[in-house]
Amino acid sequence: MKYQCTICDTNKVVKKQNKYYCNNCKKYIEENEVIKIVDLSKNAKNGQYSCIKCGSSEIIYNNKLKSLECKYCGCLFKEETSDGNKIKKLRGNTSGKASLNIDENFNNMVAIKCEGCGSEVIIDAHDKPVARCQWCRSILSLNDITESGLIPDKILPFKLTKEEALKNLKEYIQGGDTGYFANEKFKQELTLDNVIGVYMPYMIIDVNAHSKLKGKGKHIIGYKKSSKKKSYSVETYDIEREFDLYIDDISLESNSNRKDINNDERANNIINAVMPFDTEKALKYTGNYLIGYNAEKRDLNQDDLNKDLKDKVVNISQETLRKDNNFYNGGISWNEVNTEVIGTKWLSIYLPIWLYSYQEDTKDNKVLHYVAVNARTGKTMASIPINDKRAKNNFYVSLLVFGCILAPFIIGAFFILPILLAWLFSMFQTAFDNNLIVVLLFVLTIILMIIGLAFSISKLYKWHNSHLRNNLRNKDAKYDYKRNTKKSFANIIKKDTKIDTSKELL
Repeated sequence: MKYQCTICDTNKVVKKQNKYYCNNCKKYIEENEVIKIVDLSKNAKNGQYSCIKCGSSEIIYNNKLKSLECKYCGCLFKEETSDGNKIKKLRGNTSGKASLNIDENFNNMVAIKCEGCGSEVIIDAHDKPVARCQWCRSILSLNDITESGLIPDKILPFKLTKEEALKNLKEYIQGGDTGYFANEKFKQELTLDNVIGVYMPYMIIDVNAHSKLKGKGKHIIGYKKSSKKKSYSVETYDIEREFDLYIDDISLESNSNRKDINNDERANNIINAVMPFDTEKALKYTGNYLIGYNAEKRDLNQDDLNKDLKDKVVNISQETLRKDNNFYNGGISWNEVNTEVIGTKWLSIYLPIWLYSYQEDTKDNKVLHYVAVNARTGKTMASIPINDKRAKNNFYVSLLVFGCILAPFIIGAFFILPILLAWLFSMFQTAFDNNLIVVLLFVLTIILMIIGLAFSISKLYKWHNSHLRNNLRNKDAKYDYKRNTKKSFANIIKKDTKIDTSKELL
């Protein structure tokens, strides 16, 4: 295993008698200042990935057979699965080679010698790590260039075919009111050609942590009836919990354009909402999996994700005890949450998504809508642009129906209120023959009521359109990582002290 010093960012660290010495800093450093590097690309090389039977480089992922397949002889390749999980033994920072910091000065143009014909082929590592030799058409791939952020430690191949994904997308979009109010052009362009398979970059992190929580919990005993009022007894407890927390493969987006899930101009939350993935079935990365698919580059380092990771670990630590605290049916409020991260293991990974995108031009801004399918589980989520014509017709039909129901009241208000105001005005006149003023007041009142009604209808239309647009946009759709992330706890210490019993009215 190699070690990297976080002080000078060099790999000149050696382990001596369970201590770490940096030959560049010329001193011993603490374990939390060392990154233990796990090289999952060991024995991987850039160039041809050849068939062991016939020597062909035409090795492409077969989505139906769920395996790499030689297109020449049909040979299937059994790939390595995930390594063993030892979260409890994690100390400090352990990282895959491809999850280390991206080298900003890395030269993306990489020269590879083709083993088929001996020619030298240039591959742009910034764009896509797979190319064909222009002379013999052999497939060449980058498998050991991790400095660019394009090569991950692991990859989770596609499971659903494009046809299955398109079926899921259409069923979601055409269901219920969604299909009726969806933009017609948006629905027409949802074809097989416009559904794209994309490998999205993530970091998956195992976490070994220790948590201490203090708070108050309420236990409701039962209802009591006294005369017309109902009350229930509440017992209040001081609660303390201390435990070891093990989190398995918490997933974080590692592309800055996708990480902002609250973006108003891009429906990034839709991609986030189709999680989780079965990352325990991830395979050792080979560039041939990318043939026929798009891939997005990682551009965020561990330092960029650390705050988000720590926040999620704290939130998960509170959620972990949910089942353990069923006794407190009146709720728990944690006042102190102290979570210490003892060890982490970072791996970069490509996760598969079928994606359909559509840009909507509104009066206020441009919105890039996404419809995404988890290519492993089939989970589907969509941000759908609205059909303005149908939304407007729906509003006016609804207004007409309610108008007919409320017509007697509206007509009554239009005639009775002006007459009542005119009569009240005439009561303060010294001469009752001043009919012109009464008539003018009557007309003015009707005009003001018409303006008020028009203003109310305008505001109601804007609210209706905004409400419908937000429902189709699915802006609140997000992955519930607190409940769905794989986690366990051990060595739990409990301390519950009853401090009060009170009666509360219902």
